[in-house]
Amino acid sequence: MGYVCIVTSLGIFLSCISFKYNRNMKLTYLRALIVITIHILIIAAYEGSRPSAFLWILPLPLIAFYTQGARAGVLYSFFLFITINLIKVYDLIFISKNNFLTPSYIESITIFIIIIVLTLNFQLILQKKEKQIKNQLYFDELTGLPKRKQLVQDIKQYFNKTLILINIDGFGRINSLIGIEGGDYVLEQTSIRLLKFSAQYSDTKLYKLSSDEFALFLPGLKSPGSIRKLVDQINAIIKEEIIIDNSSIIITASMGISSTLEKILTTCDIALKMAKRQKKPYVIYNHTLNIPQLHKQNLVQLYKLQKAIENENIVPFFQPIYDNTTNTVYKYECLIRLKEDGQIISPAEFLELSKGAKIYPVLTRIMVSKSFEYFSSSDFLFSINLSLDDILDSVTTEHIYSELEKYNIGKQVTFEFLESERIEQFPEVLEFIDRIRSHDCSVAIDDFGSGYSNFDLLLKIQFDYIKLDGSIIRNISHDWKARVLIETLVDYAAKLGAKTIAEYVRDKVTFDMVNQLGIDYSQGYYIGKPEEQILKNCTLALWPV
Repeated sequence: MGYVCIVTSLGIFLSCISFKYNRNMKLTYLRALIVITIHILIIAAYEGSRPSAFLWILPLPLIAFYTQGARAGVLYSFFLFITINLIKVYDLIFISKNNFLTPSYIESITIFIIIIVLTLNFQLILQKKEKQIKNQLYFDELTGLPKRKQLVQDIKQYFNKTLILINIDGFGRINSLIGIEGGDYVLEQTSIRLLKFSAQYSDTKLYKLSSDEFALFLPGLKSPGSIRKLVDQINAIIKEEIIIDNSSIIITASMGISSTLEKILTTCDIALKMAKRQKKPYVIYNHTLNIPQLHKQNLVQLYKLQKAIENENIVPFFQPIYDNTTNTVYKYECLIRLKEDGQIISPAEFLELSKGAKIYPVLTRIMVSKSFEYFSSSDFLFSINLSLDDILDSVTTEHIYSELEKYNIGKQVTFEFLESERIEQFPEVLEFIDRIRSHDCSVAIDDFGSGYSNFDLLLKIQFDYIKLDGSIIRNISHDWKARVLIETLVDYAAKLGAKTIAEYVRDKVTFDMVNQLGIDYSQGYYIGKPEEQILKNCTLALWPV
């Protein structure tokens, strides 16, 4: 039987080695589960009298529940328990006729049952939390409407469909005039009215996308005449007065409509942008839609971008990240800016254009080089944003490895992953993480909480920092559901050994709430705006911004 133990140990060892190549933790555990189960059954049949023989049985419920879930884990544990005891009863009656109910056997079985009960309880609690988080992340907390991810899934279900994007005009100004709570009330009332309207049509569904944007999805083709009639009705509903504190406010909206078979979200967004640009209530997308003015603007912006690269006017700005425990600036996030004639141009003006013009990787490499050079003469920690395109670009990743070798400041660097919904699907990402970790770099997931998929990502990649999405943080002072979600995420992150960072901390109320909820770090305009130079004094007495 000693050989059986050796073979079993070898099987488990080979399962662990296979993890290095397949990166599938559950598959690795499942292989170990099969090996140990076979081993236990052999022991039960041939060497059940040895006191230590049944120690192998103790980790099996943990592995079974982890790989198969609560229901299958219970069935497996019950099957194993019954099978072992049937073998022992058979041995008692027909073979050795020795009583197998020895103290060591009873003790092993008792511990086995205790482990099953405790593991089942833990698994059920974990599944309940995951279900709660998944539900909250699939639906907008303010309006209760399904979010963009659900819309993408629903679009795939229909061949013919019509999509209407509804964007509230000047919502930023509305927020400034009546405050965040007033702005939220406007969104709630708008969603209620649109929801009542959509209920009049079968299969029509309403979604909440960005902070000021809704989507109305209609399966099937609609004639231009019926679409216009529909849009006119939506406009009339939106323009109805909204009463706030005995005062009234009237809002307007711009709409983009598309019925294309492919890339309907993209074409609908083009139509919406055209409506915004032309100040029309709506634009219906068609393949002959001509946007010469937009093309002209793109050419001008592209020329400015190329000249900025040539003249080294692409620069990093640094936004402080504040340690809520030590009350000091902990690190800085490096954010890209473009200098033009003494003005600072926001990345919103050129980043999307750079992707279309295939210049985006160049900008990333410039940011890496300039950020590394800036912080190489100090001990400050800093972070750099990377997209999936950056990691899949071999020139960019080799440039990062080269800069890490050149400056030897890996311990100061954190790389933040932006497009977290897809990164685990690419082996290049896991390889990149392994390479930068060999230089002692840290890894962060950005905008966490914007979709369930990046919650699932935490189960696949170990992150050092989790940056909580600003759309959740901005609601925590007045939305108890947002606070419950944050508390759950902070607790989950702590158990995973990851630190949490709150984005969009723009006022003292939010800052105090972030501290109260136990978030490790704060980032936002209340802490400090992005600047070309880092703060000389790293202990902040928080100032009004």
